[in-house]
Amino acid sequence: MKIGIIGGTFDPIHIGHLLIAEQARDQMQLDKVWFIPTGHPPHKQGHQITDAQHRLAMVKIAAEENSAFEVLDWEIKREKLSYTIDTINWAVESYPSHQFSLIVGTDMVNNLPSWYQIDKLIQLVSIIAIRRPGFAAESLPDFIQEKLRWVEDAVEIYLSASQLRDRITSGRSFRYAVPNEVFHYIKEHRLYE
Repeated sequence: MKIGIIGGTFDPIHIGHLLIAEQARDQMQLDKVWFIPTGHPPHKQGHQITDAQHRLAMVKIAAEENSAFEVLDWEIKREKLSYTIDTINWAVESYPSHQFSLIVGTDMVNNLPSWYQIDKLIQLVSIIAIRRPGFAAESLPDFIQEKLRWVEDAVEIYLSASQLRDRITSGRSFRYAVPNEVFHYIKEHRLYE
């Protein structure tokens, strides 16, 4: 089975995440896309992030309409720093017959050389990349470039979770930037206010 993994804080999940996942699934002929919300992201230490259970709930709500999308809470249950290599090691060991790819935007592609244990990670997965407006692809080491596959003609959307949080905090509309049920969840739980 061909599995695409899209990870992140998803604080909150938005239509850009869903669009990236669906386009990667479609063009790369993936059987499933696993959304794996980060429990304790090492790159966000010292930053305030929404409680993991709220983030997980929003991802589940957002993914429920697509039968090819699954949500896994493995990183959240770990209760320690979440490095991508740990998640991929777990996936490969738990599902040895599956073929895994990471789904990332251009911004993350450019950061790959600095990822923790990228040399080991790149031996276990390929990288499915989607261009993001405002980010140009930079030159990468050959060992990464060899495992990189770009989704061609992807619909690009400029949207970020931090941008949405700022809008919500300032009382501005964020309707349609997130799935309707996620919008209502955020309102009901007064997240980001």
